[in-house]
Amino acid sequence: MIKIEFLKENEINALILDVDNTLIDFDKNLAEETIKWAENLKKQGIKLYILSNSNKKEKVKTVAEKLNVEYE
Repeated sequence: MIKIEFLKENEINALILDVDNTLIDFDKNLAEETIKWAENLKKQGIKLYILSNSNKKEKVKTVAEKLNVEYE
């Protein structure tokens, strides 16, 4: 997990993260720790964007909703 302190110290104000095997594991589980981390990112003013090369839009939509990030 990327430490929020590191992001702040290095003036990083946005992240783009892949869904598969980065935010969710092989079994499509999204850890509660990851959800809390994403919430803390937003509280610190760091934007989070997700992407995926998967053609399974529902999977990406589910992750976006759980992380409370916009989805298109």
